[in-house]
Amino acid sequence: MRLLSGQPAEKPVPPRPDEYELKIDAQAEKFLDQKQKLTYFLITASVTPIAFVLSFVKDDLRNLSWLWSMMVVGVLLGLGSAGCALRALSFELVSYQSHIACRYARKSWSDLSKDEQDRWDKINQSAALFFRLSFISLFAEMIGFAIFLVAFLIGRSHAGTPRGYWV
Repeated sequence: MRLLSGQPAEKPVPPRPDEYELKIDAQAEKFLDQKQKLTYFLITASVTPIAFVLSFVKDDLRNLSWLWSMMVVGVLLGLGSAGCALRALSFELVSYQSHIACRYARKSWSDLSKDEQDRWDKINQSAALFFRLSFISLFAEMIGFAIFLVAFLIGRSHAGTPRGYWV
């Protein structure tokens, strides 16, 4: 009727998200924020021991034989832990982008096709897998560096013996 009177037609107002949907959005944002903090922690926790060990042995130029290989393994595990944490965060960001895309399309989980749900589940499972790998690598790095430092200190205490480092 308004078209006949010369007034523009009213556009239909899209439904506003209800309180439940807004709480889900807030949870998704908080979850991503926590994952970012966890990633920063894992990176710091895996790189700091590398710097410590390298600075600890830099002045000792004696032949440490197999200890050097243990140190290299620890460094690689630490870098692997940081890399896995970053990869996990990248999967989390892809998942969050999917969440935002669904929100703009006004779709809920139940509105997604089985393939879309499976694809999203796979992204989340990949993120969880890489976070687990990051923690495992970090734990292995700590054990490796602890063994390295104990062997290094024992070897240093035997440095004055005829064999030099006992290793």
